[in-house]
Amino acid sequence: MRTSTFSALRWGLLVAVGLAGAGGEHARAATLRWKFNRGETLHYQLEEKTVSATTNQGKTIKTTVTQTIDMSWAVKDVGADGTATVTMTFDRMRTKINTAFGSFEYDTKQNDAPEGIGAATVVTILKKLIGAPFTARMSPLGELSDIQVPESVVKMLKEAGAGRQGAPTGMFSEGGLKNMIIEAGLPLPKDDVAQGTTWKRQSKVQAPAAGTMIVDKVYTYDGPAGAGEEKIGLKSQVSLEPMANSPVTFKIESQDGRGTYVFDNKAGRMSQSSVNVKLKLHITGKIKTGPQESDVQELNAVQDQDTSTIMKLQPSGSSTN
Repeated sequence: MRTSTFSALRWGLLVAVGLAGAGGEHARAATLRWKFNRGETLHYQLEEKTVSATTNQGKTIKTTVTQTIDMSWAVKDVGADGTATVTMTFDRMRTKINTAFGSFEYDTKQNDAPEGIGAATVVTILKKLIGAPFTARMSPLGELSDIQVPESVVKMLKEAGAGRQGAPTGMFSEGGLKNMIIEAGLPLPKDDVAQGTTWKRQSKVQAPAAGTMIVDKVYTYDGPAGAGEEKIGLKSQVSLEPMANSPVTFKIESQDGRGTYVFDNKAGRMSQSSVNVKLKLHITGKIKTGPQESDVQELNAVQDQDTSTIMKLQPSGSSTN
């Protein structure tokens, strides 16, 4: 959940005028807006899969992490400008991790917790997240602000203990959870768009050990998708701000980020999205492997990451509890 540049708008306007003179189908301009109705609840399902392969000293370790999250967006109030106060709730979370050292799988609907390193901490976090009300304000342009993480969740994350084995990092942190909510939305341009019009947004994500990941996104209006829906394309570019005094350095060697959104402009909500990001990282430095000063390992690794994320609006009245 960023406006077009002046040159893109000007080009889009010229194209629209030219096509209008020729009577072309794509001459129409579209005003894209989220619409909210007090008392309604939207149900979304998000599926994310990350496959990473890390090669160091001739050995390759592959890890696959799959997350399926069912969430509800309940509209509590709508202001005169169309900005809504929304309560976002995680209804169900399924996590599956496969590594060379073992596997981990958990569904919050299950009563039995899996065993393994860090399992207890992760299960505690997932259980605490279910049903906890996150609140935010969301504008007709899809901008999210005033995101509030429940105090019970903040307390639980602190008690998990930073630096402990299995302690929350990345998505399972207060900042990570806020970012997940922001990324679940779709930002829209302030001005009307013609086919080919672009707008930009930038987001920052704290990446464990790597520092700050800066993601520059360019959205493109691709035109009607049928049945009152609009198609929006995405291209993204990632850069890294390294963590101060980190013994490990991350360098992006190659990347490819792109995606597609389908927006129901009549109903004023995103119908579905599909985003894929591929990164190749070169990681160098030294890592501690034991309590002694001599327990240090030189790191000169290459890591390939492939993350695909699909988010879909579920039928009205859908319940995953």
